[in-house]
Amino acid sequence: MSSCTNELLYRAFAVKWRQEGWNGLSDFFEAQAVEERGHHLRVVEHILNRGGTFTFESLPASPATFIDTISCAEAFVAREAMTSRMYVEALDLAGQAKDPFFGGLVKWFLKAQVLEEAEAGDFLRLAQSFAKMGAMGTCHMSQMVHKLMPNRETQPE
Repeated sequence: MSSCTNELLYRAFAVKWRQEGWNGLSDFFEAQAVEERGHHLRVVEHILNRGGTFTFESLPASPATFIDTISCAEAFVAREAMTSRMYVEALDLAGQAKDPFFGGLVKWFLKAQVLEEAEAGDFLRLAQSFAKMGAMGTCHMSQMVHKLMPNRETQPE
């Protein structure tokens, strides 16, 4: 389940940035992780409300092996793009299964992905603009990234 692995990845980013003392970057990714947890719980609730069952399989180890804001941002953008592709595939499956309820849920997530991909792209552009400044750029980015933090619950209309 993508939202569960996204939560773990973003939490790993948050911990890494916290360990390095960049609390603004840590807070940004912690907010992303919390949002992903909400998405995961929404899917679980849908499955259970529809009479399904849910089991947790083993999850991969956190792949937070980035070394700077650029590689972190690139991983963030790639993960959100992958998530969008997974939701498009899920929408196709919902259509094939003739399950409009699941299709409605997936459409909600696809609308949310527009915002998620935009945030990831903004984060990458910010990282690129500060990259030439080295540690000073990371400091500025850590202070400015709060402007990108979701101040919304990702609930598209």
